[in-house]
Amino acid sequence: MHAGVSDQLLRWVRTGCVLVLIASAVGYIVFTVRWPWMWDDQVFHYDVFLMKHGKIPYRDIYDINMPGCYLLERWAIAVFTVSSVLAFR
Repeated sequence: MHAGVSDQLLRWVRTGCVLVLIASAVGYIVFTVRWPWMWDDQVFHYDVFLMKHGKIPYRDIYDINMPGCYLLERWAIAVFTVSSVLAFR
């Protein structure tokens, strides 16, 4: 009998954690969308721009970052086409 109660409690805890995570992500975007680009943001954006124009990373583009950051940046720009600034957040 106690297993049913703990399953329900676990479901509520999971739902609460997901809601907190979503609220945190939305709050982060709302409060940081007007921040200027800093540090690696310009580099990632420029590297994705060069890749869209036929350049190949690590051969034509000299950068020390791993390929995953370029893929994530390119995906974010494709998803958030309204604003490339929002893609960085």
